[in-house]
Amino acid sequence: MKSQKDFRQLMLYCFQQGFTASQTMIELYSVFGKACVTLHTIWRWYRKFRTGDFNVEDLPRSGRPQKFDVTLLKDIMHKNPQMTVKELAAILHKSASTVQIYLKKLVLQVVHVELNTWESSIAVRVIYRVSPSLSNSLFLHFSFLFILKSILNSMK
Repeated sequence: MKSQKDFRQLMLYCFQQGFTASQTMIELYSVFGKACVTLHTIWRWYRKFRTGDFNVEDLPRSGRPQKFDVTLLKDIMHKNPQMTVKELAAILHKSASTVQIYLKKLVLQVVHVELNTWESSIAVRVIYRVSPSLSNSLFLHFSFLFILKSILNSMK
């Protein structure tokens, strides 16, 4: 199978030979079948070639945003467990929704424990009673869940 760069070079060759985009599509499809690029892609590259830009290399991109540093989030939460999601977001230079997603991931990693009926009823009651009063302090809530897990594990 050809790479994207190979297809670009073939499109450039066809363009320089005077083929239309549709003719190029027919030629590429006859050789590569469904593995070839789409007609829309050929049109886009032909538009670029018509402006005089014959570079078929990949251009540098900004790419995805930097990865989220979970260890930094944990460190900040351990130093000041009273911080809100908005405060964490401001420190980490991320959106509040991104911070909240990673906080939920941390909880799923910490609280994964199999509970029997008695233990789960205690956990549900305690979490239900505690979480409304701690809505601004997510880490304290998460720490409580971790402590609860430790207690329940020691009871087994």
